[in-house]
Amino acid sequence: VSQSRYRPAEDTETRSLVFNRRTHTLYAIEVAEELAKELGLSPESIALARAITAAHDIGHAPFAHRGETVIQRALRDTNSRWDHDMAALSIVHKDLTAGGLDLSLDVIESMAKRYWRFSETADDSTADRSRRPFHTLPASIRELDKALDLKLHLFAPIEGQIATAADWIAFTATDMGDALRLGEVTFSELIERL
Repeated sequence: VSQSRYRPAEDTETRSLVFNRRTHTLYAIEVAEELAKELGLSPESIALARAITAAHDIGHAPFAHRGETVIQRALRDTNSRWDHDMAALSIVHKDLTAGGLDLSLDVIESMAKRYWRFSETADDSTADRSRRPFHTLPASIRELDKALDLKLHLFAPIEGQIATAADWIAFTATDMGDALRLGEVTFSELIERL
């Protein structure tokens, strides 16, 4: 996948060239499209994979994961937690009830099931990352599920799974590229670690 059309952004902390959130999303969309094509999906499914990927990070706080860490610290004593995936679904829920976003059920379902499915029987100690206890969902997400019947106990459709894989590929590839550009690792060291 070509990155030549993406412009790196200057990170104010390191003053080095790193990829920003918009660049990440565009790169992930390109990866999702290529994966969907390679899997022989229909043009409609390819478009759906692109749409899911485009929406996958709308819940990120400013400064991405660093911002999420700051929010987590601020919430430490409140018995609350911040998660950008849950924040994205809260945004979708608020916009849908206000008549804003026009997202398909497939996009919303895939956002809800990005890395997991939810189960009434899973407990907090489950070792299976793909199964989360249903009670851990924020009330707004349970309301969204009740209104739209997202079938949160099942995995996402193939287009949603492609979006998840594309996200992982995009951030891993750009993280490796950033590490190389910043001199944190040499190409030889990178190959050895793979």
